[in-house]
Amino acid sequence: MIRTGRVRLPLQVGTSALMLLAKALAMLVPSFVLVMLAPILALAIVGTRNVGLAQVFQYAFWIGGSVAIGRALRLLGAAYRRRPSDVLLDGESVRFDGGRHHGFELGWRDVQPATWSLAEVKGVHVLATGSGSETDLVLAETHAATERRSLGDLLTSIRAIARAKVGDEPAPPPPPPGVLLCARCGAPLAPEDGAAVACVYCHFATAVPDVLRARIRTGREEAARRTASAEAVTRLLDQRSAPSAARLLVSASVVMLGSWLVSFGAVFVNLWNGDLDVERSVVLLAFPLAVVLALFCAIRALLANRSALSLVAFHLGAGATARGTPACRRCAGPLGAPSGASPVVGCVYCGTENVLGLEIVRGRSVEEEHLTIEAALARRRADRAGAWALAGAAAVLGAVAAILLAGGA
Repeated sequence: MIRTGRVRLPLQVGTSALMLLAKALAMLVPSFVLVMLAPILALAIVGTRNVGLAQVFQYAFWIGGSVAIGRALRLLGAAYRRRPSDVLLDGESVRFDGGRHHGFELGWRDVQPATWSLAEVKGVHVLATGSGSETDLVLAETHAATERRSLGDLLTSIRAIARAKVGDEPAPPPPPPGVLLCARCGAPLAPEDGAAVACVYCHFATAVPDVLRARIRTGREEAARRTASAEAVTRLLDQRSAPSAARLLVSASVVMLGSWLVSFGAVFVNLWNGDLDVERSVVLLAFPLAVVLALFCAIRALLANRSALSLVAFHLGAGATARGTPACRRCAGPLGAPSGASPVVGCVYCGTENVLGLEIVRGRSVEEEHLTIEAALARRRADRAGAWALAGAAAVLGAVAAILLAGGA
C-alpha cells in the first residue's frame, strides 16, 4: 500500500531528451549556414575556372545541409517528446506532471495492469497503455539505459498498486523469525528503546527484550555517524520537479543556440574584412562546440539526482505491512521511528536500511535486497563527478576560444 500523501517519482528522467537536444543543436546552425553559403563555399574550394565542378559542390552542400537540417529538426521533436516528466502517486490515482501528458490523471480503478507495457520499438523503449494498437497512449519513450530501468521499475510498481486496489494483491510475507509480536493480538510490533511498547492495533503493552533494545541503541549510534548520507537522501526526495528540469533544458538550449549565432556572426565579420584563415576558423568552430559540451555535461550532472531518486525510490524505499505501516524492504519486519528528522531507518531485525516516505507497492529484486544507501549515493557521486569534470574541461576550452576570438577581433 502507499501513504495517503502523494509521492513524486520520475517518469522521464530527462537524460534522453538532453542527449537529443545537444545533438540537434550541434548540427542545426552549421547545416543552415552550409545551405546559405553553399555558392560561396563551392567557389572557395574549386575556384572560378571550373564552374561546372563548383555547381556540383554547391548542390552537394545544399543536399547535405538540407538533410542535416531535417535530421536536427527530428531530433528536436524527439527531445520535446522526451522532456522530463513525473508521476504523482497516492491512494486514489496516478497523475502526470510535466511532459506530453501534463495534468492527465487516472484513478486506480481505471488502470488495467494487463494493458500497460514496456516494449522496444526500432531501438526505442516505449512505455504505453492500451490494447497494443496504434491508438495506445504513449506515456514515455527513451533510448537511455538509465531511463529504461526507471521505466521498468515504475511499470512494476503501477501494476502492483492497481492489482492491490481490486483485491488481487499477494498475501503479505509472514513476520521474520524473532520479530516482536503483540502479546494480546499477535500483530508485529516496531520495538522501541523502552521497557514496553504499545500495540498500534489493540494498544496492549508488550515487554521489549533487552537484546532488541541493544540493537536499537546500536542502530541509533550508526545512524548518527551517517548523517551525511541521510541529508543526501533528504535532498534527493526534495529535488526539483519535472517542469523545473524542463525549463532548465530550455534555458540551456537557448545558450547553446546563442553560442552558434555568435560564432557564425564572427565568421561573417571576418569574411567581410578578409581576415578569415584556417586557425581562426578552428577557433570559431571550437567555441560553440565547447559551450554545447559544457552545458550538456553540467545538465547531465544535475539530472543525475533524478536518476538517483528512481534508484532510491524503487530499490531502497521501505515496504508496508498488511495495515499500511512501514516495513523493512528485505525481511518485512515492522520499522521503528527514525532518528530525528532523518528519512532513513534501519531494521532492528536484519539491519537493512530503508528510506521512509516511499511505501509504494512494487516488485522485489535481488539487486534491491543487496543494494545499500551508500552504494546508491556512490553511483550518484560518480555520475556527477564525471559529468562535472567534463563540463569544466569544456568550459576551459570555450573560455580559451573566446579569449582568442576577442584578442584577434
